[in-house]
Amino acid sequence: VTLDQLQSVYSKELGGHRESIMAELRATKPVYDGDDNVEGSAQAFIPPPVDVLVRGGHIVFLSVAGTGDSGKSVSMPLGIAKFVEPLRSQYTKQPRPIVVVASSLPKDWHEVRSITDVYFVEGNPVSPFDLSRAGVLSAWAIVIHQAPDNSLGDADGGENEMVDADAGDGGSSGGGLTGLAAGDGMTDPGGDMVDADAIFVVKLLEAQLDRTAPYRSESPRPMIFVELVKGENAKFIPLDPTSAPTRSADSRGS
Repeated sequence: VTLDQLQSVYSKELGGHRESIMAELRATKPVYDGDDNVEGSAQAFIPPPVDVLVRGGHIVFLSVAGTGDSGKSVSMPLGIAKFVEPLRSQYTKQPRPIVVVASSLPKDWHEVRSITDVYFVEGNPVSPFDLSRAGVLSAWAIVIHQAPDNSLGDADGGENEMVDADAGDGGSSGGGLTGLAAGDGMTDPGGDMVDADAIFVVKLLEAQLDRTAPYRSESPRPMIFVELVKGENAKFIPLDPTSAPTRSADSRGS
């Protein structure tokens, strides 16, 4: 995706907001002003550079728990190191940039702040404006994670069961979705609505990707992975394995 194509998408999708979006992308906010777990210093973070978003091929990590409630998301760590470290192993030939989006900086950000090409966007994952700041339209993959919540028991969620929600070949099809259902040990105080935010974000992303498909003809459709607390809620995920061609390896990462 070229800068001209990206700006064209922004012009068509967001009209007068394009300039403010580009300004946000160029802005820097290197220091978090809230409390943290790092002795004697604040937790520093780096927003994604414009060239990373324009080039694309990055991974977007969306934290949906506590959406619209910054106090809730600050109160607990996100466990982001468990996601980032495997993607930075010695076996990864060309690591992809990772852009984390959450309503507030995670308490455990200090665990990944020294890792190269890991960026943070403070925003609302259900806001199209904030999703654009993370470059979801040019991403290689999008992960929708439900951040740990005291009301859901153990933050680690126990053993997870992988539910294949894509008719493709093991998640290699662009636009495919894979649901992660928490194990039986996790409580479910929210009933069927516990996954509502995550499902809403999936539908929002799919709608954006469908509308902008003509402008992204040269880029593969991002793969979308969503974590569900209740496996049966996978039936509410919009699935269309024919919406994008099978992804082939590209030069933007491994």
